Amino acid sequence: MVQPDVRVLHRYGMHPTEVSGAERQALLARVEQFLEGHAPPMSAFDLAEFRDEGRAVMLVVEESC
Repeated sequence: MVQPDVRVLHRYGMHPTEVSGAERQALLARVEQFLEGHAPPMSAFDLAEFRDEGRAVMLVVEESC
């Protein structure tokens, strides 16, 4: 998640969006908070990693509440 060459897609609602910069950092901070058990009640994250033939990585973060 912290590697800058990994594409990150965020799905919250109907349409996933690619995130970068400050928006990506904020999303990663929320995921870390969730993994440490400090997320708001009813928060949930599902993460999936995809690789293409060239081994490029895309991370999909699905957020729900």
